[in-house]
Amino acid sequence: MKTAERKSGGEGGKASAGARPSAGRRIPAGMTLIELLVAFVVLLMLIAALVTLTTRSLETWTSGEARKDMYDRAQVAIDLISADLRNLY
Repeated sequence: MKTAERKSGGEGGKASAGARPSAGRRIPAGMTLIELLVAFVVLLMLIAALVTLTTRSLETWTSGEARKDMYDRAQVAIDLISADLRNLY
């Protein structure tokens, strides 16, 4: 019985802690190709959303600046007209 225990790797036929796993059981060592591809697609979608958000924000900022410049020019024109009308009489 003792020789059978040595050959099987210990008591009751169990493999010792340092032994390699049997062919039926595999220990996951890393990520599969599908998992990497899914993670890459998710990352690309996040980057695309970030780029879209940044582009829209820049467009909104630019249109706001153009509107502000137009209001500033209109204010200067109204100030000149009101100064002319005050000096008229």
